[in-house]
Amino acid sequence: MTVAERKILDSRTYSLQDEIEEEEEIQLIDGKWFEGFAIGEFTDMFGREIEITEEDLDFYLKNTRKAIRATKELESEEIGGLPIDARDHERGEAAGWIVSVKMSDEGDKLLFKPKWTVIGQDLLKSKLMRGFSATFSLEDMVIMGGTLTNWPATREDSVPILAPIELSETNIAEKVFIRLSNLFKQTPENQEEISNEGVPMTK
Repeated sequence: MTVAERKILDSRTYSLQDEIEEEEEIQLIDGKWFEGFAIGEFTDMFGREIEITEEDLDFYLKNTRKAIRATKELESEEIGGLPIDARDHERGEAAGWIVSVKMSDEGDKLLFKPKWTVIGQDLLKSKLMRGFSATFSLEDMVIMGGTLTNWPATREDSVPILAPIELSETNIAEKVFIRLSNLFKQTPENQEEISNEGVPMTK
């Protein structure tokens, strides 16, 4: 690669990095699936003794899917999601949004797919918060959202049974590489090639 080509590539790389960093400031970040609800006997945040059975979990799954679909925006049809409070069910600023739900392979837990806000990202990256506690209706058997917490109610012999949340993210270098790879990939739209000192390049 010539010096001129390297300068062009470097300028595109820096431009893409700036663009991606600007996007990250305003966009939600897709997170990993995490364990959010389980069968068992628990004491909830209101001090109620509750029991969730395997049969109950099927109802919670079905009803929560309906609740998530109900958050779809009319124009964009994008799922808004169920709120994840930043701390202690405070119903303030959102740490993220639950945009999908599924059953675990073992059939004993519900897994949630989140989109994290900058607040949620900061709390999880810094390990200030690591767990999740669901907000749910016993009468309607539906998950309404939840909160980040370090004291989840879903415990067995005082030990939490839900795994800590893992924040999924792609770093800037990986994103730039992906964008550049797509930029220089030959497609029907950019098949024209130019030659610079015998080196073929795709426009």
